[in-house]
Amino acid sequence: MENPERLVKALNSALDNLWIGDVDGAATVLEQFAGTPEVKALTSSGRKAREIRRSVNKELRNRQVKRARVPQERASLLSNRLREGGIEADQAALGAVAFRVEKFSGALQSYVKENKRQERKGKTEISKTERKLEITTLTNYKFSVLVDSPWFEIRACFLSKIRSQNSDSLKAVMAGKNLRVAEPSINGQSTVIRAYSATEYVEATIEPYTALLRLSMSKPDENRAKEIARVVFDFFTSESQ
Repeated sequence: MENPERLVKALNSALDNLWIGDVDGAATVLEQFAGTPEVKALTSSGRKAREIRRSVNKELRNRQVKRARVPQERASLLSNRLREGGIEADQAALGAVAFRVEKFSGALQSYVKENKRQERKGKTEISKTERKLEITTLTNYKFSVLVDSPWFEIRACFLSKIRSQNSDSLKAVMAGKNLRVAEPSINGQSTVIRAYSATEYVEATIEPYTALLRLSMSKPDENRAKEIARVVFDFFTSESQ
């Protein structure tokens, strides 16, 4: 694989989708990625390397190699056997990850199919929970809302890495929703925003690819919660800022 970061990015994207409760989205990401010829070849190498490792471990057990020498013997044997099998060390490492991604993808696909089958029958509590976690998909991000009155927890995953934004601009945007913004707290790549009014309190943690927003209201209003969340998410994903 010319760009190993693609493998990590696909896995992270799937995990981000799972984090907001979008199992279908996670399954789709991995299915599309695992289905490419390049990844299939890499997965095949991962399977071969896995069998070679098992064979080496079995040989070491049969030879009753002293425990202190096992790591050295294993490394030497594994390196030779991989070379004999035409597998480079980096290819074996990436192949092992790709192999696990394929298994993960298969498990998600099975879950999605079974859940849809059960949902049609109306026989699963899981499907009822997922109906509450409706996924809203927009141009630059998707999000879900979990209601725990008087709190709303809104999770988002961004379709591309966000950029840091000017806090003064954020204050102006939030003022449009009658919210005052405290000075943002920045720790590494994480930004924590707190906003409030006489009847509402908002706390949002913004990461490069995800966001968690918690909002409390004296009079819970899910539509209002979504509006506020979209103002925050739109601000951080806007290309015009």
